[in-house]
Amino acid sequence: MTIALLLLAVTPPILYLIYIVRMDSVEPEPIKTVLKALVLGMIAVMPAAFIEHFLLSFPLLKAGGVVGAALQSFLVIAPVEEGVKIIAVMLFLWRDRNFNEENDGIVYTGAVAIGFALLENIFYVVSNGFGNGIMRALTSIPLHTFTGVLMGYFIGTAKFSPDTRGGRVMAGFIIAYLLHAVYDTFALSGSSAALLR
Repeated sequence: MTIALLLLAVTPPILYLIYIVRMDSVEPEPIKTVLKALVLGMIAVMPAAFIEHFLLSFPLLKAGGVVGAALQSFLVIAPVEEGVKIIAVMLFLWRDRNFNEENDGIVYTGAVAIGFALLENIFYVVSNGFGNGIMRALTSIPLHTFTGVLMGYFIGTAKFSPDTRGGRVMAGFIIAYLLHAVYDTFALSGSSAALLR
């Protein structure tokens, strides 16, 4: 049972990673660097969980229903999770010699996001079972991948546009953050959509 749950948790993120890597066919990235990005994303789960646990203990964020879900999503979960992903990319991949074209931003940031989703998915699926694993494969994993790819597009263009670098990186973060926050608001709202989380 646990092995089946682990396979269910790990397979969707890995398939998304393979897809992103295969799409980068002009100048493929070294697998070693892609795996480094994946592992960075997995490591980023730890500080995100710690920060979220601390911030979500504040009384203001304990409100129920849609309002509470929106507060938690927009003020804590989405900014923290997208924040640790972008920090991982900017600190450990931005200056990597293999990050030498715009599309590399998509590959590396996407891999970081998938690594984050992969470890998070293991925790959720092993704890909550097959139904949760199926729902997350159809919703949460694509969300993390999509926001990572979007943010990666902006990071990739920023690297080679020094005059607008800061604005582009910030735009990528804001778009990823808003999409993530809207998704989590529905997922945490207490409705049937809560299964998405």
